[in-house]
Amino acid sequence: LHDYEIPIILFSGVMLVFGWVAHLASRQVDCHDTGCVHPPCSPQKSRNSKILGFATILFAINLVIYFGVHRNVFDLSVFETTVKTEHHDHAHDDHHHSE
Repeated sequence: LHDYEIPIILFSGVMLVFGWVAHLASRQVDCHDTGCVHPPCSPQKSRNSKILGFATILFAINLVIYFGVHRNVFDLSVFETTVKTEHHDHAHDDHHHSE
């Protein structure tokens, strides 16, 4: 799945932008005002904005996790994946001490 992270993040970001553009454009138009017989769309648009807001928050969390944890762009030692340990060769020390 890690091989597909960047394409998934890009696709999600593009879809989120399209969602916001469509939502903001739809706020300018309400077909009820042009003679449609169904009730006004405002309650549905309000629900859509909440869903888009929630999706935006999830996307932001995903970006923070990807760049902050997986890529560690902030260079935080907490998220380092390699542990540096010192190797001490006891057998080699014993050889020098016995000479």
